[in-house]
Amino acid sequence: MTKQHTTSRHSHTARGTICVLVGGTCWGFSGMCCQLLTETYGVPPILLTWMRMLFAGLALTVLAFILEPDRMKKMIRSPHTLLEILILSVFGAFAIQLPYISSIQYNGAGIATVLQSFGIVILIVATCIIERKLPEKMDVIATVLALAGVFLIATKGSFTLEMSVAGLAWGMVNACGQAFFSGYPKKLLAKWGSIPVMSITLLMGGIYSFPLAQPWRDYGIQWDALSIWATIAVVFLGTFVAFTLFLQGVKDVGGVRANLLGLSEPVSATIFSWWLLGSALGVADLIGFALMISMVVIVTLNDAREEQIAIKEEEEEESLPRHPSQE
Repeated sequence: MTKQHTTSRHSHTARGTICVLVGGTCWGFSGMCCQLLTETYGVPPILLTWMRMLFAGLALTVLAFILEPDRMKKMIRSPHTLLEILILSVFGAFAIQLPYISSIQYNGAGIATVLQSFGIVILIVATCIIERKLPEKMDVIATVLALAGVFLIATKGSFTLEMSVAGLAWGMVNACGQAFFSGYPKKLLAKWGSIPVMSITLLMGGIYSFPLAQPWRDYGIQWDALSIWATIAVVFLGTFVAFTLFLQGVKDVGGVRANLLGLSEPVSATIFSWWLLGSALGVADLIGFALMISMVVIVTLNDAREEQIAIKEEEEEESLPRHPSQE
């Protein structure tokens, strides 16, 4: 039994880590596309948010009904579950996307990313208050490394940050949404799975954001091949793939660890900008990369250490003599 538990624990941790890192990479590429669409083509943040939630939600719902039809039918017949998913959709998924794109419009992608990264601090503080315990030392170290890495990558090492009040407000709303999205759905994911939960979460967002987006209006957007492909990337990679993988990571490694690993997003965004757009890589970027890699290593090694401790405790428990009534 212990070997089975060991294999399962190892596979879940590895799967969760990979899912979050790949999801963060998709978010990084998607963020570059979002900036292109809003700054170059003038796509309003609310319209882009509506498109990515609706179309990704529709595609994911179809996939969920194909893969897990019984579970989906049970889930949508539960009013309590639908209410929980609606809360996740409004204060999690929607509160991540619209504020982030709006924050980029006011302050640029660099500062928006720095503000978004404070979601991990909010999550750790909230977790400590709810569970009435101090944060783990390794989580604190990993958080400091991650925040320093994000700052260096996003700002190119500049300590003179200029930001508008509106951009700061949108950024902090985004950070709170990130924390909520990582910490809230633990029970939902354990009961229903990441794909069913994410499908309805996004589909709901596409429905209630429809009157806000007003897609019937003429926004004067000049659609061409580049903008269409960028929109497809935002919908498919940045929403369909990234959010589903991230929630699977939350299920496997927990909200705090998933949020930490998810901060790999600016790394991938910077690499994609260098590769595709010819942006220069400076010393600050390289130092930031090193800090982020160190954070990933610390989180991974700490997970492995905790697994070994749990395995040892299981083995010690099984080696204890059993009372006749337990046999």
